[in-house]
Amino acid sequence: MTEDQIYDLSYVARMRMLKERKFGSVGDETLKKIEETEKKLTAEGVDIEGLFAEREAITELRRERAEAVVDSLNGLYIRMLGYLLPLDFDGKKGIEFLLVPWVGACIHTPPPPQNQIVYINFDKGYEISSRYTPVWVEGTLRTESLTKELFLVDGTSNINLGYSMRPKSIEKYN
Repeated sequence: MTEDQIYDLSYVARMRMLKERKFGSVGDETLKKIEETEKKLTAEGVDIEGLFAEREAITELRRERAEAVVDSLNGLYIRMLGYLLPLDFDGKKGIEFLLVPWVGACIHTPPPPQNQIVYINFDKGYEISSRYTPVWVEGTLRTESLTKELFLVDGTSNINLGYSMRPKSIEKYN
């Protein structure tokens, strides 16, 4: 494809997206220009729909790869930094947690992908002084697909996880 064709194709893509997201925001003049650009590209042998379909497939493949669990981490003894989000308590101590990469993950924002959350089951229990305090978690990492229910102020949410650990220790980050 020439630079002009690539530019025209990106223009068509942007305008289609704008048209889909904001109904009525694309005027008649712009609609006419989109139609003319599409006709021009088709006459030049550019398969617009085929390229858009390929683009969607590539986007989906990239998303899947970005969220993939790394099987080679299974069984590795590691020390990992993160924030604990309690799921279950024994008195004042939490025994089940989600280890998440940032403060408020899963509560105030959409959950991270499954390859960024570790399910922690700590039989000894760990008393959390604040959800804003980072911790070191040390133990053997396991790759396994899990879904855990997280109770929120406004209901519950199922969180998909790719890793789990029964840590040897949990300690505050200094």
